Amino acid sequence: MTSLIKKDFEEDTKAISFAFQGGEPTVAGLDFFKNFIKAVNNHNVKDISVNYSIQTNGCLLNEEWSEFFKANNFLVGISLDGPKDINDQLRITPEHKGSYNQVMKAIKLLKQYEVPFNILCVLTSFNSKHIRKVYKFFKKEGFNYPQFIPCLEPLDKNEPSNKYSLKNSDYKYALNNLFTLYKEDFFKGDYTSIRLFDNYIQMYLGYPAENCGVSGICSCYYVIESNGDVYPCDFFALDKYKLGNINEISFNEMRQTPLSASFIKESTFIEEKCLHCKYIRLCRGGCKRYRTSTGASGLPMNYFCEAYYNFFETNIAGIAEIADQLKKELLGK
Repeated sequence: MTSLIKKDFEEDTKAISFAFQGGEPTVAGLDFFKNFIKAVNNHNVKDISVNYSIQTNGCLLNEEWSEFFKANNFLVGISLDGPKDINDQLRITPEHKGSYNQVMKAIKLLKQYEVPFNILCVLTSFNSKHIRKVYKFFKKEGFNYPQFIPCLEPLDKNEPSNKYSLKNSDYKYALNNLFTLYKEDFFKGDYTSIRLFDNYIQMYLGYPAENCGVSGICSCYYVIESNGDVYPCDFFALDKYKLGNINEISFNEMRQTPLSASFIKESTFIEEKCLHCKYIRLCRGGCKRYRTSTGASGLPMNYFCEAYYNFFETNIAGIAEIADQLKKELLGK
């Protein structure tokens, strides 16, 4: 921990973000996080801007955790896959019970302590079929920043083998229904942020993507394991992508390694069909982690290509409509 923090502040940077995720990061205990903050404050002699976030299932959160998050300006991500009858079929505690009641209790505490939070919903073959119910539940609860990510197969698989893995037909249905609800609420003046759609609209307006998963090219944002090993991305924390160990090498040195450069270059390899697709400007081949299929040219191709293409075919006019409205608002018209 000390090496990580020390080397972070030795970098030539104006801001640092520490994001904790798992497994389940709260099992490290609150004292770990208190000591982490103390070490950051001790090393931050240049008064660099520091941001904290944590992704948690919420099951261990209590008043002490909530007070700590508030005092240290944490953004909290809560894992919740829908209302009770849906979530509790997907997220099970060690006692073989659904996590819903514990999660909602944690959310109540976060609200009480005015801790900012958003919702991470994993789209599976099950809850994707009930996406309207999921969205409306989030809306009713005032969860205005839900993020939806696909449940993926392991890297060595390119076809669904797990009953929960998201299929193209599932994702197509979820994306189209989500966007319909997102658009309706936008024009009713009751906007809910869905990160993927926000990025597509931003890109349609000519701005760069905020989410690396839709930018078309990877970056190295450094995932550090408990032993100090460093990887370029949480999707690729694999031996072949290990950039080094924070106890032995600096971030600047890792940035200059051939492995770092090759990881980024790999993300530029994309199927020829994609390059000529009329939606490439928005899709950009999707996240490298989703490129588990191989096209006719032998290059990587997004497994969810069918779902994304159908989404753009169905909703490009809606994306343009929202973008035009935002442009008018920005211009004061």
